[in-house]
Amino acid sequence: MSKFLTKAKSILSRRFVLIILSVLMAIVVWLLVMDATNPVTEMTVSVDVVFENFSMPAQRQLSLVSELGVVNAEVKVSGRQSLINKLLPSDITVKADFSKIKDTGSTYLTVDPPVCSKMGIKIVDYYPKEFAVSYDRKMEMYLPVRLNYSDGILKNGYEIISATTEPESIPVSGFATEIENLEYIVVNLSENISNESVDSDKTLTLIGRFMSNTGADLTANFETEKITVKIDVAKRVPVMYSVTGYPADDYFLAGEICDCEDVLLDGNTQDLLDIKFIDLGTIDISGITEDVVKTFKIADLISPRLYTAGSSSRLTEINVSLKVGQYETRVYEIDWDSITQAGRNDDLFTYVITLDEAITAPNGNLLVTLKGRSEDLDDITDATLKPAIELPAEGIYRNRNITFVIPDSVELIGEYLADIIVQRIPQATEIPTIPSSPSPSDDASLTPGITETPSGETPTPGDETETPSGTENLTESPTEYNTEEPTGENPTDEGHGDDRT
Repeated sequence: MSKFLTKAKSILSRRFVLIILSVLMAIVVWLLVMDATNPVTEMTVSVDVVFENFSMPAQRQLSLVSELGVVNAEVKVSGRQSLINKLLPSDITVKADFSKIKDTGSTYLTVDPPVCSKMGIKIVDYYPKEFAVSYDRKMEMYLPVRLNYSDGILKNGYEIISATTEPESIPVSGFATEIENLEYIVVNLSENISNESVDSDKTLTLIGRFMSNTGADLTANFETEKITVKIDVAKRVPVMYSVTGYPADDYFLAGEICDCEDVLLDGNTQDLLDIKFIDLGTIDISGITEDVVKTFKIADLISPRLYTAGSSSRLTEINVSLKVGQYETRVYEIDWDSITQAGRNDDLFTYVITLDEAITAPNGNLLVTLKGRSEDLDDITDATLKPAIELPAEGIYRNRNITFVIPDSVELIGEYLADIIVQRIPQATEIPTIPSSPSPSDDASLTPGITETPSGETPTPGDETETPSGTENLTESPTEYNTEEPTGENPTDEGHGDDRT
């Protein structure tokens, strides 16, 4: 029994294997037959693209401004010949979702992968996978009107005091990309009015230009706009006057101020052409000692058909202020070391210089009196005065001038004269006769500290220093001086050396 069962299992086991092998062989044969009679093939199908949510951008105030370049998609599919032959474009769906458009501008909208409703059909590829669209937003804005002009269109002396446009702004509507770069509308008077031609009010109708924020002219993209321009002009007229006479003695005209140099006038065209200036007349300052203010009413000086305008509109009077100053007298003390002494030779001569007491300071320095304006006197010093005296040759000289360098605006008060005695120094081999000392009465006429050699004494024989006596040897000469200490030995006695004031 056990042998029988073992044999039966062996037989069944072989039969099962054979069945499996038969099935597999049948499948292979079937596949071979199918591949030969119904092979797998590929095909490209043109499918309409379905635009989903196409109205969504419009709900966001966006408008399509470009053409939809894509309405069909090319879809490549594969499958058995029998299925491919039965495939219809409607079996494939291709979508593009417009809800993805959320802002203005150009963008690429994605095409969703195709979907086939037929079993056994595989999507291999498709084209395009995206396509370009442009959306814009409609808007409206008001552009200001600007008026451009130069003074070159005006006749000489005229000014534009008012220039207006009607309207002052213009509404513009359109897509944002077209108008968002617009900045203003310009009207250029210089392009429509000749140079130096405007001398009266004008009203013009001109064409405006649409200008971008970069200065580009975009007029060609918009409808023409006509703008009315009104120009109001006035004439600027100078104010003129003259001053006659002189202030009282010791006074001077320190300055004059007119509170307006010119006046802007408007009114009758012919009267504006005729008026050249406003004449205030002549102001007499003879004998005045204090400041003077003269007031003139403009209405009395111009035509009744003219009136002040623009910056001068509130001006009714013109004031001329004349400032009077008083000359100042100032005394300057000049140190002897500051005085140039031309021709001085201390190796051969001794010098005695005598000044008048009126121009001599207690310390022997020179006193100089000047009259002038305070600011001019402030600039004067010893160095600027350059005082000088010319020292002549041997002899006695009266009224020798001291010279100064003085500005034209400053007056020198008084005379500045000096008496000079020049004596030759004896040679070392000679013994000069020592003259007697002058009496106190002789010194009374000299400035303290300064001595004079008596003119009546005659040198002793052998003395080579000749001192002219009498007034026949007195001379006058130019002015300049310098006080230097003598360098040679003094042949005279004490009191007849080189004393100076």
